[in-house]
Amino acid sequence: MKLAVFTPLPPMPTGIADYSELLVTALEQTDGFDIEAFCPTGAKVQSFPIRAPETFDGSALAMFHVGNSEHHDFLYPYLFDHPGVLVLHDLVLHHARLNAYLQSPEVRDYRADIGNRDKRERALAKLDGYRAEVARAYPADGAKGERSAAIAEIAIRMGGGSLLYAYPLYEHLVRASRLTLVHATTARDAILERCSEANVARVRMGIPAPRLVDMKDARERLGLPDGLLLASFGLVTPEKRVGMALRALVRLRRRGIEARYVLVGGAVEHYDARAEAKALGVDDAVIFAGRVPEEEFWLYGFAADICLNLRYPSAGETSATLLRLLACGRPVMVTDQIHVADFPDSVVARSKLEGDEDGLYCDLVDLIRAKHRRRELSENSREFVLREHSADAMVADYADALGNI
Repeated sequence: MKLAVFTPLPPMPTGIADYSELLVTALEQTDGFDIEAFCPTGAKVQSFPIRAPETFDGSALAMFHVGNSEHHDFLYPYLFDHPGVLVLHDLVLHHARLNAYLQSPEVRDYRADIGNRDKRERALAKLDGYRAEVARAYPADGAKGERSAAIAEIAIRMGGGSLLYAYPLYEHLVRASRLTLVHATTARDAILERCSEANVARVRMGIPAPRLVDMKDARERLGLPDGLLLASFGLVTPEKRVGMALRALVRLRRRGIEARYVLVGGAVEHYDARAEAKALGVDDAVIFAGRVPEEEFWLYGFAADICLNLRYPSAGETSATLLRLLACGRPVMVTDQIHVADFPDSVVARSKLEGDEDGLYCDLVDLIRAKHRRRELSENSREFVLREHSADAMVADYADALGNI
């Protein structure tokens, strides 16, 4: 099978680039696949050929890896011109799509020179493209009769907010594709609720499992202190429930539990976790590691007593970060939005996040006390990833799905 894979690749700063590198390399070594990748300039040299997107001639089955970031903007025109396989890494794409228009050169030029009539016309024409995309996803004659014009205007004027979760802006991509692939049962079911005629399948996400590192050794290498260590990973955003975890940390320390909390990931402009930690009086117990190299990411995973993966709201897709933490053989606490069919209770701990930090605090206390439960999670989590989320398991699922297209 000739396969043209449109995707970001390293060194683009997105986990999907790393995922695609692993996937394409593994598929290329599988009998029956002839693969080329299509990516903007700047990708590092790979064992497989990398082409400029504009050189694609349509002679191969196109596969499009789409996520909720600007790194996927380049592939949208090709997706509609060459319907093929859509791999949805996120079930909410609206943030990235809205930002692609609001931060476009045309709109930014007009903001810098509002009195310029020509720039205004160019900016309005660009925003008309966004309105057309929303209308394509939510046509007025659709089953729910969504008012696409109102959706677009609210998003443009207000920046979106929770509206973007209600209208995730993937439906037109699914309808334009011959096959849609996702990584979670929850995601598959959500798509079928909105696009009942779609051809949707789940494929397991593969990750490279690291060699085990002893917790004491990991802490020594990172310069971390002894004692109970909680950790969150990825961009430090409100959606990761970092503020809730900080308030739970306050209560743990008041209870006499000398816990510390490490945040492994870059900062964002719209949230200042340092300021919040200081205001709560726990800044001396919070470690801001920032964005770290791959090797250090694994070390922080091995160093933690409990890892927090508390993204809420979640659209139900599988998190590569979650899989990587489980591969470290650490107890990981997730929200109850994570489907049991994909991550059984023998593998993850759950928190309902009810009552501000009350739910998380109580669930953390229970897990801290339950040493047997933490030991069970540690033993089961790594074995689960090695069995269910290896590169071989991912390739097998892709081969089955593509064989039935």
